[in-house]
Amino acid sequence: MKQCGYCAKEIDYHHQYCCDECEKNALIFFNDEKKSERIISIVNVLGFLGVMLGGLAAIIFDASIGSFVCSGCLFLLGIVFLFFPFAPESIINKFKIKKSIKLIRIFAAVLLALGLILLLLGFFVF
Repeated sequence: MKQCGYCAKEIDYHHQYCCDECEKNALIFFNDEKKSERIISIVNVLGFLGVMLGGLAAIIFDASIGSFVCSGCLFLLGIVFLFFPFAPESIINKFKIKKSIKLIRIFAAVLLALGLILLLLGFFVF
């Protein structure tokens, strides 16, 4: 059976969504994703570069400086993924929209937790 594009309920082959509410939510999701595409890309690049530079700073200079930079970038990425839970197309195709939003928010919580752990390590261990 075919699944609803939003909630993954089983539907017949003639429809894409199980109800009008799922279709409305999917359209809102895709419109919001299109609007925030540039912001998410910029923050992803800055976050990745910040984590890399923080790791490099931890190796070259001081471990506490590197951990502060990495934790700040992980916090930034976690907050962005928490408020903009847009998954890549392959994840949406596999899990559908509703579950992919939950997965991205769990990933955001993990990033925030890692940022907090690095911040605490920077204060107390390094």
